[in-house]
Amino acid sequence: MTLPAAPSPTQQGKNLISEAIRIRRETDDIMSGLWILSPLLGFIAFFAILFGGAFIGASSGVGTGALAGGLVGLILGVVIYIILALLPWYKLIRRRTEHFKRDRILREGLISYIRGAASERGIEGHMSTELATMTAVHSEANGEEDEKSAMLWIILSIITFGLLGLYVSYFLTKDPHNHDVRQLAFMQQVQSAFSKLQKTIIFPFWKAMSGRSFFLYLILTWLTFGLFALYWNYVLISDFNQHFRAQWQIEDQLVPNI
Repeated sequence: MTLPAAPSPTQQGKNLISEAIRIRRETDDIMSGLWILSPLLGFIAFFAILFGGAFIGASSGVGTGALAGGLVGLILGVVIYIILALLPWYKLIRRRTEHFKRDRILREGLISYIRGAASERGIEGHMSTELATMTAVHSEANGEEDEKSAMLWIILSIITFGLLGLYVSYFLTKDPHNHDVRQLAFMQQVQSAFSKLQKTIIFPFWKAMSGRSFFLYLILTWLTFGLFALYWNYVLISDFNQHFRAQWQIEDQLVPNI
């Protein structure tokens, strides 16, 4: 019985690239800026449930009804507040990890495809710089962009009364910028390699993501009694949205070129 031949590096690359692009709507979550209001809604809901529970308890006619209703309202209100306050964080952590995993597949596919196509055309030597740079960026990303469980970090933030939440804020602030810098450098090498393969990729306007100072933002949040956190959460949402859209413009040109 003859076993089917293993796909060539070029075909393997095509498969990985196609798969990475196929799943991007599942991984690259374009979040609305209105998510910054979720903690505020949680705050409002907390007091509404607290006073609502006390009012219902007082209306029951039982002497301790207001106290019991208030206690139930307090517990339920705290739970609702925590859920609404941390739900944006959950979505931010999850999309960070899922996007990093998708980009790992995409980079592997592009490296495999370019290396295979260059070998088939006998121009490996002309691709040495691009492939070396792409491989270096890919290795660095694999080492730095670790997977983080959204649910685990939410739970750890709650049970440590927000202490580990500071670390969550830190990596949500720093990781997107570092990833954007790496991915932009990688895609520039892809464009150069495709040009040598006589395939045209028009590089769109990809504005490098602004660097955000975690410590500055933390201090400003304290000084403004939490109000600056609204802007902080907004840039955490919008920066990655911008990154996704810029990268998609390049990816849309890959499939017809491979």
